[in-house]
Amino acid sequence: MSIFAGIAATIVLLSGLMSGPGPIQVSDDFESGSLGKWKVENETHLLFTPRTEYDQDHVNSALTWFYGRLSNVLNREVTIRIGGLDHTVYNGQKGNVLPFERNTVPVFSYDGAVWERFTDCSFRRETNTFQIRHIFSRDTVWIAYIPPYLFSRLAALLTEMRQNPAVAVESIGRSVEGRPLYLVNIVEPGTAEGSRPVVWIVARQHAFEAGGSWAVEGLLRFLTGPDPEAQAIRKKVLFKISPMLNPDGVAKGGTRFNARGVDLNRHWNQEDPLSRDADAAPEIAFMKQAIHHWRTTHRLDLWINIHNNDMVWNDDGDYIRFAPAERAADARRLETLLRSETIFTGPFEPNPSAQATEAVVASETGALGLLMEMKTGYLDREARWTGIDVFLAHGRGLARTVSRFFDRQ
Repeated sequence: MSIFAGIAATIVLLSGLMSGPGPIQVSDDFESGSLGKWKVENETHLLFTPRTEYDQDHVNSALTWFYGRLSNVLNREVTIRIGGLDHTVYNGQKGNVLPFERNTVPVFSYDGAVWERFTDCSFRRETNTFQIRHIFSRDTVWIAYIPPYLFSRLAALLTEMRQNPAVAVESIGRSVEGRPLYLVNIVEPGTAEGSRPVVWIVARQHAFEAGGSWAVEGLLRFLTGPDPEAQAIRKKVLFKISPMLNPDGVAKGGTRFNARGVDLNRHWNQEDPLSRDADAAPEIAFMKQAIHHWRTTHRLDLWINIHNNDMVWNDDGDYIRFAPAERAADARRLETLLRSETIFTGPFEPNPSAQATEAVVASETGALGLLMEMKTGYLDREARWTGIDVFLAHGRGLARTVSRFFDRQ
């Protein structure tokens, strides 16, 4: 290469690493992208209001999720203000605090794979806005509430998993917009069914709770790996895993609801018409149908409903509620194992509502039902913030917890 060609190549390379004049550029026109209403106030200031979504009756609402891309930001001190905030309305009641008001530090990534926490964040009560300031070391950056987990990532993971003889992937139906509702069955090949215990795990009923998907990926990768411990667990326990029950909400960057505005963690009671409505809530209808079909000829011992907390309700950030209350002895034994094998540190209590999803499943199947909320904020015990590695480790720990729980049965 001539010296002139080398200089030209260097100029081209440097031009890709340098911001040009003018304002930052903003977009959210990609999978799971959502910045709501936004405007570039000046060359380095962005203001946006996350999109508020409502349920089918326009009563309950949620707002927290955001995911967007900024360009032309290299070496500039960029200020991002999140405004127009309003309380989440949940079961007809407003949340205790505004979104982003408590224990919230969003994330950024230069490649969409490795995510870092912002370090200069503050909630301003006088204006009800959340502010981020940062000097970026690349020209293009992605920002999000927590690290996104996309439907396309799940599809790629399951394509990989299908090559494993311990895995059977099926679709129990399709979402409102026609996306498959996957069910992953994991058991060691060649082992007889016999009296093997069965655990059914459901995640991502709420689209903005990406932590549940990361935890499930951690569980899937551990369970299907070559580790002798994983093989022993596969021989002992049959896992049925629904990794993403709300793929439409995930794909569009939604919050709590499906494409028809239905909160999929509600309406499971058979007296609720939405529990059987394959038009408004096919995700619930098909899941209940799959559980019922399985339970007519097989056992179901443990049902786990995985979520992550968005910090507008609970000071602890994680908690577990179990049903039925009369299974308290089993639940407390499971609690001890969870606290040993996972990051869980919060309250562990019986669920007082017979209408809660886990209570409905417990009453209809005889299983011990759990609602598991994971932290998205600061982990006091670990002296660090949650991240993808923590969620993945939680999934691995959950597999070990289940295995140890059934050792005494």
